[in-house]
Amino acid sequence: MQDDPPSSSGLLRTLRMLGAGELPLPVAFWRFGIFYGTILNVVLLCAALALLAAEVPGWLGVVAFVLPIPYNILVAFGVWRSADAWQGAPVWQLLARVGIIGWAVVVSLI
Repeated sequence: MQDDPPSSSGLLRTLRMLGAGELPLPVAFWRFGIFYGTILNVVLLCAALALLAAEVPGWLGVVAFVLPIPYNILVAFGVWRSADAWQGAPVWQLLARVGIIGWAVVVSLI
């Protein structure tokens, strides 16, 4: 797999590869977990807060808040599985696993 961002036509394939642990560990952790995941969670948190502050039903804000949770779970499983294939120092496997679980918990609750 190239290190380029996925095109819209290859997005599902890339997400399948992520979930299966077929992406390199640094790509799965840093790009899909920390970078894309943080952006997704911050944007939807802002949307949820805006919806809760607006004169709309509260459930819309709740939906926006919980919307990124499936992605967070996908990334956590993908990084965990990518760590299995990591050929570098074993400490990076452990750090990636602990880091992505901690990240997923924090961004899912904040």
